[in-house]
Amino acid sequence: MPVYETFAKPKQEVANTGKPVMYRDDILPGPFRVQVLHIWRNTIGYNDGWFAAGLMDFSAPWAKMHETLATEMGLLTLWQRGGSHRECCEQFLLHHDDVDDVLSLIEISFRLVQGILREHQRRIGYQTRWQPADDAIAELNHRFREHGIGYQYQGGQIIAVNSQYLHSEVVEPAISLLHEANFEGPLQEFMAAHEHYRKGNYKEAIANAGSAFESTMKAICEERSWTFGRTTASALIETLFSNALVPPEMKNHFDSLLSAMKSGVPTLRNQAGRGAHGQGSVPVEVPDYLAAYCLHLTAANIVFLVEAHNAKHEVTVSHLYGGKA
Repeated sequence: MPVYETFAKPKQEVANTGKPVMYRDDILPGPFRVQVLHIWRNTIGYNDGWFAAGLMDFSAPWAKMHETLATEMGLLTLWQRGGSHRECCEQFLLHHDDVDDVLSLIEISFRLVQGILREHQRRIGYQTRWQPADDAIAELNHRFREHGIGYQYQGGQIIAVNSQYLHSEVVEPAISLLHEANFEGPLQEFMAAHEHYRKGNYKEAIANAGSAFESTMKAICEERSWTFGRTTASALIETLFSNALVPPEMKNHFDSLLSAMKSGVPTLRNQAGRGAHGQGSVPVEVPDYLAAYCLHLTAANIVFLVEAHNAKHEVTVSHLYGGKA
């Protein structure tokens, strides 16, 4: 349902004007949990099937949510005091202490909403008082931001957010562009990098980010039938540049970007993530800020590459149909 601006909210926003937004990832406030519960009830309904949401398919979303997480956690039930699957999920959401476990349940639930319910609504255009799937996802992300919680639901999973500006201006466009270009390999690697980051697996996050960066370049080369020989980051970058993915007259302007691509993400992955070369006898500790930098740098480079690829495609189509370049 639409987010309602209460009397108190504008006053709070004025009081916070000019203050930096600090995101936390170690706590899910009670009001946030209750708001997610309202989204569940407004989207899925109160019954075990989709009937309440207007979907005549008793595929038991509450049961699927419950059984999926309970199985992964090695539990018979999510809530020891019993009740229906819906009641167990709701009580787990409201009272369970472990943040990652609760986020896992939220992620599972919104995958169901994004998948089954959204597809149904798009297919038959069902109009109902129940909350549409896309609106439910948008509200969840609003509630994350509203409470200063460092997560967003994107691309079928909950990913960590350090800076809302970087996320909205860099990370989200990278995910959207990869999806729209049907670059599924790079998209999966990029999402895996965020999943590792959320779980604190920083070396793995850097390795996956580097793979996503390289896979994006490889996907562009393959789509354009450009030969690239070795599949190293440097070789792929040279291939893209030699094929004028960046207009030649702007070469000086993009020299620094090319340098950043060569020495940024690939170097971070090889030095910190160590790639396939091993880390030696002493374990390498990677700080979270280094992994975050790697993710943001990767996202920015992916946005640049895919937008340049799309722009070059538009110019080609324009030439074919007699338009202006």
